[in-house]
Amino acid sequence: MRRGTGLVGVLGAVFFAAGLAAHGGEACCPEGGAGAHALQVVGTNSVALGSLYGNSVTNVPFRVVNRGTNAVAIRRMIPTCSCTTGVASTNVVAPGASVVITVTLDPHTLKGDFDRGVWVVSDDSSKPYLRVMLTGTVEPLFKGVMSR
Repeated sequence: MRRGTGLVGVLGAVFFAAGLAAHGGEACCPEGGAGAHALQVVGTNSVALGSLYGNSVTNVPFRVVNRGTNAVAIRRMIPTCSCTTGVASTNVVAPGASVVITVTLDPHTLKGDFDRGVWVVSDDSSKPYLRVMLTGTVEPLFKGVMSR
């Protein structure tokens, strides 16, 4: 049986609803329409970490390239939960240049399967939000029942 989500779940619902309201009913950070966008992840935007323990902080780099003709400024990172943070190697990406977005996952509050990451917010007018994600399963440090 799962326990209630408590304050974290309530806050998550509030922020999700605020994101819907702020973006015309779309989830927090829309993927945007078809067409070329300046910032693009090289490879995949979602990395499967497999099984890990709640005490193992993980850093995953994502290489993002500016395929546009103008420089793009990274304004901020919006984590999907308090267990993730994102850091860019630079805040301005020239045309043809790349930036490394490092996503840090601290899974000590997670149990079981997870899908977490950050939204990279930029001044790219065609697609201001870029999502990079981590997936996996948090295993308990201890299993079984203690004997008397």
